[in-house]
Amino acid sequence: MSAHQADFPIATMARVLGVSSSGYDAWRSRPASAHGNRRLAPTLRRGFVMVRCRG
Repeated sequence: MSAHQADFPIATMARVLGVSSSGYDAWRSRPASAHGNRRLAPTLRRGFVMVRCRG
């Protein structure tokens, strides 16, 4: 939703997706979960390696 908020109001996107605006705001303000961090770590490592390989 954040990628499209310049084009559409958050309230409209929330309604279309069947979520509440307040729930979306609460989700965005929460810190990343340990599970989310574990899933993201390999992606970040691959990106770092790719950047270093390019020189």
